[in-house]
Amino acid sequence: MTTLLDKEDMQWQKAAESELGGLWCMEGSLETWSWSLNVPVLSSLSEEDEVSEFSETYQNAVESYKNQRNKVSRLKKRIARSEGFREYKKILDVAKFTEEKIRRLKARSRRLVTRIEQIEPSGWKEFLQISNVIHEIRALDINSHVIFPLGETAAAIRGENELWLAMVLRNKILLDLKPAQLAAVCGSLVSEGIKLRPWKNNSYIYEASTTVTNVITILDEQRSSLLQLQEKHDVTIPCCLDSQFSGMIEAWASGLTWREIMMDCAMDEGDLARLLRRTIDLLAQVPKLPDIDPLLKSNAVKASSVMDRPPISELIG
Repeated sequence: MTTLLDKEDMQWQKAAESELGGLWCMEGSLETWSWSLNVPVLSSLSEEDEVSEFSETYQNAVESYKNQRNKVSRLKKRIARSEGFREYKKILDVAKFTEEKIRRLKARSRRLVTRIEQIEPSGWKEFLQISNVIHEIRALDINSHVIFPLGETAAAIRGENELWLAMVLRNKILLDLKPAQLAAVCGSLVSEGIKLRPWKNNSYIYEASTTVTNVITILDEQRSSLLQLQEKHDVTIPCCLDSQFSGMIEAWASGLTWREIMMDCAMDEGDLARLLRRTIDLLAQVPKLPDIDPLLKSNAVKASSVMDRPPISELIG
């Protein structure tokens, strides 16, 4: 070995240093391989080769370890046979089973919620949104299911936005209107889809009276509040209020003939007839509505009676 280390052509490098000495290494060579063949393989060594004689302390330690292991084994068996341990195991098994069941139920719940959201009718979601609106505006208490006067009126009306119509018809400002003026205001609530269709020489419509215009301006503030509330709950039902054609309705309700009202008119005859018919239908509902002032009911009857004359009375529907 000393001869190998002293050879000049062999370059050894110290790999590590410890209290037992240094660890040296070098690039392998044929001579190193030949020398390593003399080192016995670990699997070929017997216990006698590894340790020829153990000390008494070692023997005592081994004996103590065996005794302690036997004690632990006997104690485990004794515990396993005890009634308390069996109950404890039952509790652990039940707890594990319960946890697994909860995990499965939560997974199932998530699947069902996802499925319900996928198949849930859009109408139900819209119903809940509208319920929130009528609850907040004090038309219905969705918790106690108590219907307030506004809700009773809205429930009895036929229209695109029954809540909006009920709010308008219950407004005390309508009590100061004459029958023709009341008809004009009601017409502004049902003019959705009506358009001006002016021809070359036909470009006029009657303007509403100042009283009607002022009332519609006040109602527009109420309409804005309702629209904000609807937007808050993602409700998109329109609240119609258009004074553009109120003058034409007021003129018809005041007694003008069909020939007079259509002279140089910027409206198509069909559109005007449709608008008058809608207005009459709304006025005809007023006397049948609950919680409506008797004066308003009386004026509505008068207005609808005057308006329901030929050629409008001859229309079907």
